[in-house]
Amino acid sequence: MIPSIFSVSNAIVYFQCYEQLKDWLKSDQPLSVFTIFFSSTISKSMAIFTLVIASTLTYPIVVMRTVMYDYRGTQKSHFLDTIKHILNESGMKGFYAGLKPDLIRLIPSNAILFIVY
Repeated sequence: MIPSIFSVSNAIVYFQCYEQLKDWLKSDQPLSVFTIFFSSTISKSMAIFTLVIASTLTYPIVVMRTVMYDYRGTQKSHFLDTIKHILNESGMKGFYAGLKPDLIRLIPSNAILFIVY
């Protein structure tokens, strides 16, 4: 239950980073075709960049939730026991196992989302 509650943090980190970058790059230049295209391209790039940041920061929660689900009903199904188990088995790298395939799955869908958005 606890990791599922924390998984909401991915969206919070993602949109907060995106809004901060968008505000940082906002300019008061007059609109032209070039500035509209450039700002649109930058916006999509920022969306992908913030997705990578948010996923990297919150991926350990996904790993813990998966391990807790696999070991439900045992002692390793508790939050702190799961952290100890992952650290003992794989070290800090264990919290990021599977991040690359997850990003490969998320980046195209996120790009489509922001093209439509």
